[in-house]
Amino acid sequence: MTEKKKRRRGEALERAILDAAWEEVLVYGFQQYTVEGVVKRAKTSRSVVYRRWSNKVELFEAALLHYFQQNKPTVPDRGSLRDDLIALLNQVCEMRGHLMMVLTSQLMEYYRETSVKPMELREKIVIASNSVLDAVLLNAIQRGEISVLPIPDRIKHLPFDLMRSEFFMTLQQPNLNSIIEIVDLIVLPAIHFHQKQYAHVSGQGAAAQ
Repeated sequence: MTEKKKRRRGEALERAILDAAWEEVLVYGFQQYTVEGVVKRAKTSRSVVYRRWSNKVELFEAALLHYFQQNKPTVPDRGSLRDDLIALLNQVCEMRGHLMMVLTSQLMEYYRETSVKPMELREKIVIASNSVLDAVLLNAIQRGEISVLPIPDRIKHLPFDLMRSEFFMTLQQPNLNSIIEIVDLIVLPAIHFHQKQYAHVSGQGAAAQ
C-alpha cells in the first residue's frame, strides 16, 4: 500500500513555489519564465500561486529575496575589522559570483519590463548582507576598533556596490586582491573618516553646552 503524499501548507508550500520559480528563472530567464512553468515544477495550482503573488514580477522578486535569505553569509570573526570585512566580501563573492554571471541578462530583462531601478531592487535584497555587516561592525565596537554606530547606509552599501561595479565592468567576480584594495583603500578609510567626523561634531556640541 502506497503511503499518502503529504499535502504541503504554509511555509513549506511557499518555499516549494519560490524554489521552483528560482529554478525556472535560471533555466529560461526572466522574460521566458512563466507562472505556468512554476506551477508545473512546484506541483501546485495557479490559484495557490496567485493567492500569494499577483504576477510573475512579484513572484520573481520574492524568489530572488528567498534565494538571498537562504544563502546568507555567516558572520566572520578573524580578530579585526579589516580581516572580517575581507572575509565577508570574499565569502559573498564565492557564494554569489557565479549567480551574478547567470543573472546579469535576466536582471536586464527585468529592469526593462518593469522600469524598476537597480537601486530599488537592491533595497529589497541587501537586507541579508547588511545584517551580517552590522554584526561585523558590532564586533569591531566590542574590540574597541570603532566607537560609533550606526554607520551610514551609504558607507555600508559601499563594499557591495564596488564589487558589483567591478563585476559589471569586467564580467568577472572580484578576486582577493581586488577585495583587499576595496577594503584598505576605500571602505576602511570611509568608516574611520565617519568616526572622526562624528567625534568632532560631538566634541563641538559638548563644548557649546
